[in-house]
Amino acid sequence: MKSSGVADLLIEHFRSDLGASPERAVEQWASISRYQTLVQAAQHWVNTGQHPTGLAVRGITYEWLISKRRLRPLNALLTLAWLLDEPEVAMAAVRSKVDRVGDAS
Repeated sequence: MKSSGVADLLIEHFRSDLGASPERAVEQWASISRYQTLVQAAQHWVNTGQHPTGLAVRGITYEWLISKRRLRPLNALLTLAWLLDEPEVAMAAVRSKVDRVGDAS
């Protein structure tokens, strides 16, 4: 799959799965697109419907975000990108259960 195809597909998922506006969906894609591992994980999830495994940033795993924090798959990936972009702020938020990029459900 070509890179632009991946971007288009994931932007559409940000819109349909998370209700993001077109502009916000592009911003969310930009957050993930800086990290090839996150792009591959998102592509795997979209293509197979299976959660990626072995994905962690600063000791926070994708699996933990899905199971314990009950984040949606794309929100979990955005949280991992946030941990890479702003480690101190994101880590404090994850620890305090304040979640700027996750859903409240």
